[in-house]
Amino acid sequence: MAKKNSNTGGCGWFMDDWFYALIAILIGFALLGVNLGWLEPSWIDYWPVLLIVIGGKELLERN
Repeated sequence: MAKKNSNTGGCGWFMDDWFYALIAILIGFALLGVNLGWLEPSWIDYWPVLLIVIGGKELLERN
């Protein structure tokens, strides 16, 4: 069970779950789009941006 964050009124764990679920869904749609030809394969070259966003979110939550 995720621990509750008292700074956000006890719903910090809920927001974390939604963030990571949304990231997983977006990755799934991107890969599906590339496989079905909806997206250009070069679009996947920007995956490091996703890591930067996740890392930035984690850093901001520590403070």
